Amino acid sequence: MIKPELLDKRHTYILLEYGTSAISKLIQKFTKEYYPEAGDHIPTHVLALSFEDGIWRVYESHMKPEPDVELPSGVRTYPLDILKQAFPSTYYKGEVYQVRFDRRKLKNYLGQPYGIGDIASLMGAAITNRNGKQQDRRGLVCSEYLALAHKNIRKYLYLKSHCITPIHWLKYLQENHIPRVS
Repeated sequence: MIKPELLDKRHTYILLEYGTSAISKLIQKFTKEYYPEAGDHIPTHVLALSFEDGIWRVYESHMKPEPDVELPSGVRTYPLDILKQAFPSTYYKGEVYQVRFDRRKLKNYLGQPYGIGDIASLMGAAITNRNGKQQDRRGLVCSEYLALAHKNIRKYLYLKSHCITPIHWLKYLQENHIPRVS
């Protein structure tokens, strides 16, 4: 659960989401081998949180637009209150960790399309056990987008950003002993 009162406004954070949809179950099935120590605790989506202009903002890349709250698909940003309203499960069940994101890079990629081709490549790489060898495709998936704004995960895992999945983020956080904030 996000508890804004526990977050330091000078820092940025990552939120791990654990989805239950059919697509989430596929992500869990195909990525669990990247971090077996996670057991069945496999994240399916990642978002960044940053305090800017007096409010907490969410940065993410998502395939699904949300017309009810005027959110396009792809790389987007919006106030945390919209996350609470439009995605209450993510807000109340997500796990938050402090991670230093390059805010400039988070902003530079806004408006990029969602990486449908990268999702297909990631699934194919998981099936053939060749993650790290796949070609980067047009657009950005959530974990790729955040990896572009946090070079340490790429260095730690020896992977390019388009090869990083939500479970790679969990692995990075746990193996580097980054404590959960909320």
